[in-house]
Amino acid sequence: MEIECGDLSPHLLLYFRGDILLLTKTVFIKWCNLNRKRYESLGYTFTKNGDDFEVNVSDLPPSSHAMIEWSCDCCGITKRREYRDYTPLVRDGKRYCHRCATRMNTSQKKCENAKLRGRQSFLEYHILNTDVEFSQKYVSPENTVDLNTLLPFANVKFLAICNNKSHPPYEVSCSDFTQGRRCPYCASKRILPETSLAAQRPSIQDIWSDKNSKSPFEYFPNSGKKVYFKCANGIHEDYQRKISASALLDFRCPQCSKEATQSILSTNVEYWLNANKFKFNKEYGCDILPINPKTNLPLPFDFELIEQKIIIEVHGQQHYQSKGLHREHSKRSGYSEEKELYEQQWRDAFKQKYALDHGYLYLPIPYWAQGNGLYATILGDALL
Repeated sequence: MEIECGDLSPHLLLYFRGDILLLTKTVFIKWCNLNRKRYESLGYTFTKNGDDFEVNVSDLPPSSHAMIEWSCDCCGITKRREYRDYTPLVRDGKRYCHRCATRMNTSQKKCENAKLRGRQSFLEYHILNTDVEFSQKYVSPENTVDLNTLLPFANVKFLAICNNKSHPPYEVSCSDFTQGRRCPYCASKRILPETSLAAQRPSIQDIWSDKNSKSPFEYFPNSGKKVYFKCANGIHEDYQRKISASALLDFRCPQCSKEATQSILSTNVEYWLNANKFKFNKEYGCDILPINPKTNLPLPFDFELIEQKIIIEVHGQQHYQSKGLHREHSKRSGYSEEKELYEQQWRDAFKQKYALDHGYLYLPIPYWAQGNGLYATILGDALL
């Protein structure tokens, strides 16, 4: 049987057996009573049962167990299987393995299943319900899918454009588009270079670790993904942390922060006081200095506004919940972490009462006021 490539319709899917598709041209099989008559009729000379003899693959019966090899024109992988299972898909004169053939058939069936059968097409539906200029406003000029042949909820993708002209074209199924699941850039599912972490914080590239497989242009500024950062001071090893958490902490190295004597929030409060021209004392320079009656040790305040007679205390997380600092203290004191937290909160209450007893107002700034700039609101409402 001979088939010319030109005889095949561009849209015809045809299963075909024939040696034109095979890498294996001949195979060796054994003579037996069951195959003698067939092969003698094809011109082969019988010797005796059990002898090997060479046969053209094209002469094998459809049920033959002989192993043959052939190559897929789609994926390029050479296949080896029994001849009875050899049914490559031929399309436009090319041969396909079962996997590639299944994928092509599935794609074709999607289009066939989406045929209108007299119903409203995807394009007609959206011209009536979305915009009369739907094709111009929502469909990319590079789109090659005929939207007039698809149903509004067809699971076939086309190339769409966003109303935000800065967003590139995107692929979306008719079904998702109809249900409102459209531009992935508007939905923050894909990142544009100008909205990336690197664009929002250009200095991030200075501390971006080589341990990361992606660049800062591939993450959102407030992503919850964990990545590696370098120590900005070049002192400590690279550390791993969520981008959102690092942004909250101004991308400071955790080891440097631990070693620092002044917290980020305390630094920001001091900056705000200076910017608004308040005169203040700090810690041991304050005019009042409470003494812990349990240890006879001083408990300095963070800030004292001299003219307003206001004490400002910056309270980190260790003032509200058990943290690593309590664990370290518990190892030295022999107390539990819960006891250390209790002692911390007792000292806070003692200092507050001491300030009020000495005619001062008391203004605490909690740690959660750092990330969203709430500390500035608290200070402004109380002092301005």
